[in-house]
Amino acid sequence: MNALKYIFLLVIGLSFASCDDFLDEEPQSNLVDDAVFSNTTNVEAAVNGAYRSLVSQGYYARNLTLATSLSAQELADPNNTNTTYIEFSNHILQPSNSIIQVIWADIYFGIQAANKIIAYAPDADGEQATIDRQLAEAHFLRGLHYFNLVRLFGNVPLYLEPIVNTNSEEIHLPNSSSLEVYDQIITDLEMAENMMPEDFTKEGRASIWAVKAILAKVYLYTEDYEQAAQRASEVINSGSFTLSEEYAPLFVNAGEMETILEIQFNERTGYNGIRVATMPLGDPYNGQGIPLVSEFESVGDSMVYPLFSFYPEGDLRKDDMFYFQDDNYYVIKYTTNPNYDNVSLIRLPEVMLIYAEAQARTSGSVTETAFDAFNTVRIRANVADSIENYTSLDTFIDEVVEEKRRELLLENESWFDYIRAGKAAEFGVTDPNYYLYPIPQAERDVNPNLDQNEGY
Repeated sequence: MNALKYIFLLVIGLSFASCDDFLDEEPQSNLVDDAVFSNTTNVEAAVNGAYRSLVSQGYYARNLTLATSLSAQELADPNNTNTTYIEFSNHILQPSNSIIQVIWADIYFGIQAANKIIAYAPDADGEQATIDRQLAEAHFLRGLHYFNLVRLFGNVPLYLEPIVNTNSEEIHLPNSSSLEVYDQIITDLEMAENMMPEDFTKEGRASIWAVKAILAKVYLYTEDYEQAAQRASEVINSGSFTLSEEYAPLFVNAGEMETILEIQFNERTGYNGIRVATMPLGDPYNGQGIPLVSEFESVGDSMVYPLFSFYPEGDLRKDDMFYFQDDNYYVIKYTTNPNYDNVSLIRLPEVMLIYAEAQARTSGSVTETAFDAFNTVRIRANVADSIENYTSLDTFIDEVVEEKRRELLLENESWFDYIRAGKAAEFGVTDPNYYLYPIPQAERDVNPNLDQNEGY
């Protein structure tokens, strides 16, 4: 099914969870917009439902991680037979690839859910402060969704109004430029920042600090380093988060003190498919067995890293994350069975590394504050560094990007971050056309206004 009709049909029956038990209740469906958005209680249920797009197997629960991790040489098909996976690993993606089709559709489903809240919630009965917070969450989610889309596909259609008629020509929007998409992302996130109350906290929901953290990340990608450093600094200095003493428990314990926003999984919302896909076969983990890239491989004109040896000697993350079986290394971040470990969307260490790079770039040198943010992450991993090793700004930034890869393995960042930093050749990608995935062919078949990305 193409994304537009998929979006329309799903959002008509949008998952409305109880306001008291976020994402725990059975969804109610087939509610018309007038009833759904008549008051803030019902809008709250719609906001709960909007978060459900994140737990889709086509999005954060599985496919987004598989796609970006295979592209970044963090995972590999163990038998070299799954052509869907191989297209990512070898950077020979076809527009018919089923994974990118589902990613595209699920993200636009999330955008449609946010669009309905943004369009209809302002007329709801209730306190304005509550409506503003609900709108802040919807703007945050829409900004997040488009941030993922623009990094995956580049020029994409900007849907900013609810789809109410799939037979209308208005649903066949053309590609907007990446610049236009980024402008909208920043507009949405800044609106969320301005409307979100500082005292709002709820598990699995965006807070003011989640908004600022993602905004810092967007500013880093748009090379507005001063704003990136400012937002990151606000999160770091908020007093709301601190690095956990140990690394491994982060991914099996909900609500760890360094987690800024994590995606909630339970028997109602569905399972964490990343665990099943990446764990080795057989006892004790009983997964599907997609190993890490564990030895040098020739990809294009480059030799990709052997990922295990990418970590320095003595790095505690090696012991916490990797499991060796049958001549392969496997990631063991998510270990709980049944598979309901939450998935981190953004953590404090990433914000620290964003700050380290942005502050150094703004200052034009490796300052003590930039280095301290970077080194704090290293110290937790037992690989403390020295500022004396970084007399060159470029060397420091390169190391920050690599440290981010070590810290955020399988957290949907390395592929995008290496492209941003000009390091994609280390994944074997030398043609800039392949920094982006192709627009899914199924979408172009139904939308004649969609242009394909160069090279596909």
